Order: sequence, then C-alpha cells, then structure tokens
Amino acid sequence: MRNTLSLNGAWQLYIAPHGIVRERGFAASTEAALIATDFLHITGEVPGNFELDLVREGKLPPLFYGTNIMLAQNEENKHLWYVRRFALEALPQGDALLRFEGIDTFAEIYLNGTLIGTCDNMLIVHEYPATGLKIGENEVLVHIIPTAIRARDFRTNILHHGQCYNTDSLWVRKAPYMFGWDIMPRAVSGGIWRDVALVEKSKSRIEECYLATAFVNTAKSTATLSGYIRLETNEDSLLDFRAVVSGRCGESAFSTTLRFHSVNRNFSIRVEAPLLWWPKNAGAQHLYEVEVALYRGEWLCDTYRTRIGIRTVTLERTSVVDREGKGKFEFNVNGKKIFVLGTNWVPLDVFPSRHRARLDKALALVEESGCNMLRLWGGNAYECDTFYDWCDTHGILLWQDFAMGCAYYPQDEAFCAMLREEATSLVRRLRHHAALVLWAGDNECDEFALGKRQNGARMDPNQNRLTRRVLPEVLQTYDGFRPYLPSSPYVDEVAYQSGLRPPEQHLWGPRNFFKSDYYRNANALFASETGFHGCPSPASLATYIPRALLWPPFAENGRPNEAWLAHATSPELADIGPYEYRIDLMCRQVSALFGTREGTGLAAVTEALGKGENALSRFAAASQIFQAEAFKYMIERFRVRRETHGGIIWWNLLDGWPQISDAVVDYDFRKKLAFSYIVRAQQPLCLILDEPQDGKARLVAVNDQAENKEISYRVVRVRDGALMYAGAALLEAQVLTELGSLSVGEEREAYHIAWESADGVAGENHYFANIKGVKFDTYMALLKKMGFDAFEGFEPDSLT
Repeated sequence: MRNTLSLNGAWQLYIAPHGIVRERGFAASTEAALIATDFLHITGEVPGNFELDLVREGKLPPLFYGTNIMLAQNEENKHLWYVRRFALEALPQGDALLRFEGIDTFAEIYLNGTLIGTCDNMLIVHEYPATGLKIGENEVLVHIIPTAIRARDFRTNILHHGQCYNTDSLWVRKAPYMFGWDIMPRAVSGGIWRDVALVEKSKSRIEECYLATAFVNTAKSTATLSGYIRLETNEDSLLDFRAVVSGRCGESAFSTTLRFHSVNRNFSIRVEAPLLWWPKNAGAQHLYEVEVALYRGEWLCDTYRTRIGIRTVTLERTSVVDREGKGKFEFNVNGKKIFVLGTNWVPLDVFPSRHRARLDKALALVEESGCNMLRLWGGNAYECDTFYDWCDTHGILLWQDFAMGCAYYPQDEAFCAMLREEATSLVRRLRHHAALVLWAGDNECDEFALGKRQNGARMDPNQNRLTRRVLPEVLQTYDGFRPYLPSSPYVDEVAYQSGLRPPEQHLWGPRNFFKSDYYRNANALFASETGFHGCPSPASLATYIPRALLWPPFAENGRPNEAWLAHATSPELADIGPYEYRIDLMCRQVSALFGTREGTGLAAVTEALGKGENALSRFAAASQIFQAEAFKYMIERFRVRRETHGGIIWWNLLDGWPQISDAVVDYDFRKKLAFSYIVRAQQPLCLILDEPQDGKARLVAVNDQAENKEISYRVVRVRDGALMYAGAALLEAQVLTELGSLSVGEEREAYHIAWESADGVAGENHYFANIKGVKFDTYMALLKKMGFDAFEGFEPDSLT
C-alpha cells in the first residue's frame, strides 16, 4: 500500500551568490554548516520560488510593478539551500522514497547528511530512495545550483540557435519561457516549485499500469482495451500473485483477473455496450473508474486507481496544401470529425509555483469561452494532474507539446538521453487521460530550422533526431494509441522538398488590418496559432504602470517609456530589443481600423481617435475593439469553411503576468472586449454572416452539437432596426447549413443576428460590413445599441 507524509510548507532557506560560494569552496550537506555562515537566511515556502520569498521578506520590491521585474535578473547567480526537518515515530515497513513533483532545476538532495540523489530537470517528477531514515528527527537538505551558472558547462555550436534570450534553454531542461519570451519577462528563478512528500510503497507493488482503447466496434457495440502491468517485487516466485482489474461507469462495467509468470503482463479486456467518451458538444464525457488490486495469496499488496475514457482518436492530415488549395488536417474521435475551436494554453504566472493557485479561475474561463481544445504550448512547463483530470471531465481535447520551442536544439547523445528520460516520465504520467489526443514534438522548431542556411540551402528539419527519432521511439514504447506530430507547424519531407505550406499553420504575418490579403488569402486548413494585440483596461494598467507614465506610452525619444516597455514584454530597457514593437503595433492597428491610413506612434492614434480627455481610455477601448473584431473574423472564417477546414486554436486566453499582449483576459482576470466576441463566435450553434462576394453575404448556421436543431432567426440592421432577413430552419448535427444571403453595399453597416432553437436556447451575433475606416464614436454607438459593449476596467463615461 502507499502512505504519504507531506513536506510542503515552511522550509529554512539560505541564499548566497555564486562568487562567494566559489571563493570559499563552500559545500553543505546539513544545516549545521549553513548556520555557521553569513548567508542570507529566511523562510522559504514550498512549493515556491525564492524571489517570492525575497519579496515577502522585504528584500525585493513587488516585482510586477513598474520596471521592478528587471531586478530578478540580478538574482540569477544565487545558490539556494532549502532545509526541512520532520519526525518519524517508526520506520517505514515498505520502500521509502522522497518524491519531488518539481525542483527548479539543478539540485543535490541530502537526507541526514547523505547525498541520495541529484536533479537536472525542472519539468518532471523525481523520486529518491530515502536511505538513512531514522526514528525521531530527520533532515532534508536541497541545494539548488543557479541555472545561469550551471548552464555555462554546456556547449552549443553554430547550428544550435534560438531566440536571443534563450540560448541557455537549448541545454537546460526547464520551462523555456523563464529565460524571457515575448509573453513573459526573464525570471530564471529557482526553488522547489511543486509538492514534496515522503512516500512509502509496498515492497511488492504495481510499478506501472496502462489501459488504452485498442478498438471500438460500433456495429456490435463492443470495445477492446489493451492493458499492461509491471510489478515490482523482491519475492522469488510470482506464482502466488494475481491482479484484479475492474472498471465501472454507471451501469457499464468490466473485470478480469490476471496471473503472473513475469513481472511484465500484457492483457486485453472486452467491454460490452461501452459508454464512449466524447469531446465537449459532441456527446457525454463518460469516464470509467478503474481499480487494479494486486494480491499475493489473500494479502492485498497494492492498489492502483485511475480513470479512463473509452474512445479512439485519429489525425487525418496531408503533407501540404496543394496549389488548388486542397489538403487536410482534421481530428476524428470515435470515427467522427471534431471541428476544433481552441486556445493556446500558456504559463499562468511568471513563477511556476503560482500556476496552481490560478488554475481554477483559468479553467473556468476555458469553459465559458466555448473552446473544445487546448494546445499546451511548448514554451511552458507541463501542467499538474488536476488540470488533465479537469479536461477529461469537461471534454476539452488536449494537444500536448513537448517543452521545446522556437529553437534548433542539440542533437548529440547526451541531449537525446535527457529528452528521452523526460519524455518517458511525461508519457507514463499522462497517457491514461482521454482528453489527450495529440503529442507534438515542439513549437515552431521546424520553421526555425528552415530559417537557417547551410551552404545556401535551407536546413532540413527532418534531420532533427529529437522529434524524428527520440520522441517517436518513446511514444511507441510507452503509449502508441495517439497521433504524433513532430513539430507545429510540421514540415515533412514532402513539404520541405516542394516548398508548399503544410495544412496546419501559425498565422501571424504582418499583424496589420485583420482582413488584409495575408489573413484573407491564407491557405491554412488548420490554424494552431493566430492572434492580435489588445490593450489592457486603464484599471489594469494602473496596477503596474506608475501614474506619471500611464499616458502617453511613449517617451520624448519616440520609444515606449520604460514602464510600458517592461510590460510589453522586453527583458531589457537600455537597448532596442526584439519585443519592443508591441506598443507601436497597437497604434498601427488602431489607426488601420479607425483612421484613414495605417500610421505609427502617438500621432497616428491622435489622428484616428482625436484629441481630448480620456485619451488612454479611448485608446485602450479602440485597441480592444480591433482585437475583438480580429478574433471574431478569424474564428468565423474557419467555421464557415468547416467542411474543408479542421479548426482554429487562437492565441491566447489569459496573461501570465501584467502585460500588453494578445491575451483576451489580463493577468487580473479582467476580460477584454474580445472575450465576449469569442464566446459568441464559438457558440456550438452559431449563425454567421460570411464576407461578401459580389455584394452578397452568405448567412450560414453552424451546428457543432450531436443533435439536430430547429431554429427561428432574424437579421436586423442596427442603425435603424430594419428587419433584413428572417426565417426558420432545421440544422443537422455537426454540419454547416446555408440559410440565404444578404445584400451588402459599400456602406458601413452593423447587423445584429438573433436566433432561438425549439428547445428555448437563444443566441446572438453581429457583423460589421465595410468596417475599415469606421469612426470610433460611430462604432461605440452601434455597439451599445446591440448591448455588446462589455468593457471591463473602464471608468463610467470615459468612452463618450
């Protein structure tokens, strides 16, 4: 059986710069050696990150205000020693292990003065034999070596490259975003960032167990499960061992008893009339509670419990979009196409120990948004078990990147071994989740390879050993029941040789007017990234930008002032960095929508919005309108093409720190206008006016639900309330239905679309024809008429 003693809570924390540690040749295996030093000694919270402890103790100011986050870079050279004592009244009878859910990153672990293990990967669980335990007081000491110092031991070469702040992340297995990204500041950090416990396991136990759906026969209403169990035991004979495997979901159940002639045991189970697991809107999320009980004779040695969903998943894709625009990138669950409406899941906080505290509110936003998929972006850490369990329960499909992004990583045996260990740990932890439908090797690494030249030729991403050999081998060994995409976007041999685009693309482009040729003519059949910036509300900006710098955002030299720049997000202020573009980008977007031309800087904003009071509020609202209309356009552009397109995963839902970004909910959980637009655009039953062709705009209905729906509907011109179109229709399940068309001239007009289904569920949407060049005040007046002015964090009357 398994017993656990949590070691979370207050630890003693000692901190010292690397220079002092090196000069003194200092080493410690017990706290006694640390007490004798002059090192900084404070309380360290576990789970935690040491900078947060420094803020709590008054050694650092609040890091998210002004430019204070830059101070975190001064802490990159710090050694950390975490010390915790605990008492035992008796020694464990089974195998005792110290289990660390997450250590950041390079560490030595001592128990009662003896080194019991080392760590070099922040991203996975580590267990160490708790040798040397004693009755009475015990002491755990964790020495964390600064990542920035340890990374100097690794060598890259001319072909290994990434973003300018992230070179150390090429070798260090740590959440890449922590080195500085365009959505996250640089805070390399360190700490024991997830739970710690002393765990006792039976000496004879279930070391590994996996049940997967091998086959579903819908005609005969049966399913076949493939299973694998591995035992850990010191017993000479296995003849007395048996395992009882049972599962139940409502009235559906299965059971089998297994005998062992080897510690490795494969088996299969036939399930009659299985209750299938479906994604959100496509059906119910049936989950079987599974128990595996291991007996030796009549003695219960161990019990393993999990939940599984019976379902199959496939990804149908072509290598490229051909010159006629044909191709495919579609997910199928239980043999049915699932059109994806998703968002990219990015870090919930700068400091990973705080991810869990923000998780529940973030998941509530996922549910409210109408998404049915989350793409777990490769620049992040891997999420906790609670996250995956929630997605299983709520039918949210998961696209899981391995933690690599925007780089070409080392290819030697040492790095391959590191990645193989990490992937094995992750796959074994997550493979039983029904929601997990895709493993992806990395984020944009194929495209980074293409950007590098060798003797005039583009690098071939298919030579990447990590994603073409190491990860497929791990997945084939430990999973084998899910599709795998080596990179996102994936440039296979056909795409590389032909130069044609793959069907799955990241649609960033110029980020100019959202209906420009780039976005309107993109041939992507599945967009796994696309996004547009939206300025946070004045109330949110005021929490982290000093009042004197709130407006205008530009300094006298024309560059963004330091506070805006720090939250843009730039890891440096003195020099022009790669992420400085964001502030002026918003100005260009505001002028492109509300002005007569796309301009730059404050002058362009003034020309588009006018002078006067409430300049910040008007700018923020105008920026949020641009973002909202842009997201709405991109989502609806894919939805009205659902017969040939596979879906869209937009960037992104929620900020992980206070910043100016593409997120539609800011760090303080204030929703930007785009959030409400997305909720309407992603309704499972949605009416949409498509972009006009020859003066006619198609009115279409998309029904992503599992049932047919009868609806009545009407389209009204907002300006004068004139009824433009009305009718009733039967909408078939999971298809698009054309309802008619609307004459659209060159006038700027807003149309309000409303509908109600026979079961009483109502919905609404809107369309703005010829929107480019609309006056800000005109748009605001029409928005209020529709009741769609869902601005949060603005003072009353500040937008009039």
